[in-house]
Amino acid sequence: VGVANNVEFLSRLVASPAFSRAELDTGLIERERDFLFATDAPIPREVFLVAALATLLREEARAGAEAAGHTDPLSPWHRRDGWRLNSHAERRLLFRAGELEKAVRVRYAEGGYALEFDGQESWVRGELGPDASLRVDLGGLRSNAAVVVAGERRYVFLQGRSWPLARIDPLYYGGEGGGPEGGLLAPMPGNVIALLVPVGASVKKGAPLLILEAMKMEHTLTAPADGTVKSFHFAVGDQVSDGA
Repeated sequence: VGVANNVEFLSRLVASPAFSRAELDTGLIERERDFLFATDAPIPREVFLVAALATLLREEARAGAEAAGHTDPLSPWHRRDGWRLNSHAERRLLFRAGELEKAVRVRYAEGGYALEFDGQESWVRGELGPDASLRVDLGGLRSNAAVVVAGERRYVFLQGRSWPLARIDPLYYGGEGGGPEGGLLAPMPGNVIALLVPVGASVKKGAPLLILEAMKMEHTLTAPADGTVKSFHFAVGDQVSDGA
């Protein structure tokens, strides 16, 4: 997501032993190839925890927005804090990284979440920021992060690096970029600046449908499959939240 760059490679380069010893010549990259191009390092558990936290916080924010526009905003049906009679809710969030599938077990608690990953539980809380950013507290370790949503994909930015994940929804799987019944979901909060096809138009998979401006960039949302445009739920100029 975003502009392609080699920031991660440069970070590994300046962290290499040869660089720290000032052994700088045209053979450096070849000598340090194993260090610079290592690909078998496991994804840190914090990446999965941040992805899960972003999902939970966005669900909570969406529920709050829906409650505010409801005739009974205090209805318990709007709650997303895991309340149960004489108990607390537990659930699993599933993510995929390449061929690897991982589960984060969520236990709702007062003021945050207890997230279990690979048998280790951490107390986690956070706060959504503008665009895709969030402030996280992972067991007392505080940091800034960002999780950009693009269909099923989650791009996690943490500690100067980024990792692509895919969210697995066991209740629905409809292909990247799509929603239930062939709809589209906004990959991040933004402003609709153009509708590219009229309602009723027949489109092919991959055809551009609308343009969303977010994070000072334009994002073109395309048709997830061949079909007919039934309606647009937002007009040009409307502000949308991620997942809308």
